Amino acid sequence: ATVFCFAKGPERLHDWFVGTGLYQKHLAGFVSSRSMTMSDKLRIVGSVTLVMGIGFALMGKVLLAVPFSQVVWVCHLLYFFLRVQTVPEGHAPEGE
Repeated sequence: ATVFCFAKGPERLHDWFVGTGLYQKHLAGFVSSRSMTMSDKLRIVGSVTLVMGIGFALMGKVLLAVPFSQVVWVCHLLYFFLRVQTVPEGHAPEGE
């Protein structure tokens, strides 16, 4: 959803986001080469797990929200650990 919003948003917003430290440090290499270090993968998965865990707790009484969120979380894990190439620590992903 975020990618869609940035893709369809104003060019100025895109330029700002691409210039942020968050993008430069964690996403630029991934965008150019579809690879990340294991520590970057763990940091991103940990952050997503924390945010989704809060969502699980707050949506506990919504019948289908938690199972749907759990499926999204598992797909996120599978994607990061099975589809995104892991590069050695200290090595910049290709394209950086």
